[in-house]
Amino acid sequence: MRDGRRVKFVAAPDLAPRCDGVVYAHPDDASDSGLPWRKVLRDYNERPAANSLGILPAWRLYRPRTYKLLKDCFGLDRLFILSAGWGVIPADFLTPN
Repeated sequence: MRDGRRVKFVAAPDLAPRCDGVVYAHPDDASDSGLPWRKVLRDYNERPAANSLGILPAWRLYRPRTYKLLKDCFGLDRLFILSAGWGVIPADFLTPN
């Protein structure tokens, strides 16, 4: 966020624990620019070479080695991730944890 707080995306922000410096949001909530976070992140993904925030692709956000094995076996263009709030997204979609 513009004020320096981190945004964490969750399916139900009202149920998330409160934490200083963190804003819990659903991807369809309005961002601090007034646009839905979903649009903000899609626009950000259209310029992946300018990944100034160092956001990781969806497949790298999960600890199980399974995602790496699936990526190596099938490739990023055929791998999708089911993410809370986001729904099904391409594995290479830059998504904050």
